[in-house]
Amino acid sequence: MYLAFGGFAGIPAIFPRKDGGFAWTAGGYSAASFLFGKHLINLSISSMSGGHYFDSWYNYKLVLLMPALGYRAEVHRKWSFQTNIAPVFNLKDKKAKNCRLWLLNYGLRGHGETIVGDVIFGDLGFILPISKSYFNGIGRSLPFGIPYFSLGLHF
Repeated sequence: MYLAFGGFAGIPAIFPRKDGGFAWTAGGYSAASFLFGKHLINLSISSMSGGHYFDSWYNYKLVLLMPALGYRAEVHRKWSFQTNIAPVFNLKDKKAKNCRLWLLNYGLRGHGETIVGDVIFGDLGFILPISKSYFNGIGRSLPFGIPYFSLGLHF
């Protein structure tokens, strides 16, 4: 069994307005992973919030909590297939109807030997929001989900 925890913060969008502005997010996670040969089962929980800035700071009325179940299988010495499914709960907005949105992530993780050892990894995959509004809207153009790319470091 392996345990992990961490935090994150970032600017996922910059608005193309004359006065600028950006959206921000921050949160954290904890996870327990169980390894069975070339297979890994992952149980995790993430939380996050966000807001935006134009002339002043605005915090969105959300604190998202996402418990998740994940699976990863080695498909090559340096590549693995991974998938993760999580219901989304909004803890701050009492009017929100929780669990109307589930997120399915899937894709490939590449990891390998570098000058600094086996510390760098990268993900290439899709985030598929499982909701009626996604499939009736942007899902018509992105039926496999929203593509993403990420880099990380093992410590």
